[in-house]
Amino acid sequence: MLSAMDRRTQQDYISWRAPELARSGHFRDWSEIVRQLRYEGAYAAHLVLMAPFKRETLNRLCSENNMNEREMLERDINGLRESIKLNWIDLDRLHLTREQREGIRTNTRLLAADLADLMRRLEELDAEGT
Repeated sequence: MLSAMDRRTQQDYISWRAPELARSGHFRDWSEIVRQLRYEGAYAAHLVLMAPFKRETLNRLCSENNMNEREMLERDINGLRESIKLNWIDLDRLHLTREQREGIRTNTRLLAADLADLMRRLEELDAEGT
């Protein structure tokens, strides 16, 4: 856990992780990144990222990579499709016990339900846009 690390180690982690989070498209500005880093255990995040040039850099990265709702839905849909595909490949290739196969089938049904929900939300978004 990061909280057990010394301050220098946390600073190194923050310097590596903050730009990665900014490029992910999930955060609007540097303050949201600080909250995420603190959640991950980097309690020195606020102090490390207080320098104005660091804030400006993170804000610029956030705005360049900020995804709209449609793009996030499409990314999530593609991820779920890939997970379902990999589950079916696992069922076909791996020598599994009956319980393991049933666990994969249950997981696949849950993923398919999530996929249907996301597809419905995407259709609603498209309907609102027209």
